[in-house]
Amino acid sequence: MAVEERAVTAEVTAISIIDTIDTNVVSRTMAKIANFQAIIQKTLKPGHDYGVIPGCDKPILLKPGAEKINMLMGVTSEYEIMDKVEDYEKGFFAYNVKCILRKHGLVICEGVGNCNSKESKYATQNPFSIANTILKMAKKRAYVDATLSLASLSDIFTQDLEDMPEMAIQSRPSNRDNQGKEPGDVVLTFGKFKGVSIKELYAKDKGYFNWLLKNNDKMKDICQAYLDSLKNQQQEQQQEQQQAQQQAQQEQQPANGNGVPEREPGMDDEIPMPEPPPF
Repeated sequence: MAVEERAVTAEVTAISIIDTIDTNVVSRTMAKIANFQAIIQKTLKPGHDYGVIPGCDKPILLKPGAEKINMLMGVTSEYEIMDKVEDYEKGFFAYNVKCILRKHGLVICEGVGNCNSKESKYATQNPFSIANTILKMAKKRAYVDATLSLASLSDIFTQDLEDMPEMAIQSRPSNRDNQGKEPGDVVLTFGKFKGVSIKELYAKDKGYFNWLLKNNDKMKDICQAYLDSLKNQQQEQQQEQQQAQQQAQQEQQPANGNGVPEREPGMDDEIPMPEPPPF
């Protein structure tokens, strides 16, 4: 009987909550949330604000992206260490941290994060020198967790996992990533070979490489620079081979005491004539 009463009470409470909601307001709020999510997706930069993990349906929200979102929302953050273990004898450190997001002094949202020195990323390191790093990682995880809840972004982003080595983040290549690179290391940011370097493209598909060289204004100079680098490498290799051959020939020839190679007398050598008798 008690179970039935609790069930009825819960049902009545849920219905009463729904009854107090203005569905028109809810509809407008949901539309605002959808618009805000669309703005966030357009504003954040892949590979910097969020990343992609192979096999994961959602991109991973990174700390720079979370900071931008909180700046847009106008909230401030503060942290509370809920639990910690600092065992200096066994070299084990662990922290459970809560991140609190406030606006005008009011608590808007909270998030939690944990990190410890036995995680695979830190297991081989000196735990005494990375205790502060572990604390910062726990704070960062709590910060991103709170941000996802604050901005209702859990359906387009997942938790910050870029520090987990078993889940390597793949960022989308961009022109900014190519700055300062050698021509052969420049990565294509478009087309069917997106993410492939010029060096790899030249080895895989010279036809597509030549097409870029002739028709793509952005890539033709890079492609030509790569061809010039290959030509320079070939010339340097030829010069090194010639120098090696000359050195080998010199080492095979015997030398006299003056360092000049000895040779057999030939027809061009002068033959000394005997002096005439003194009469």
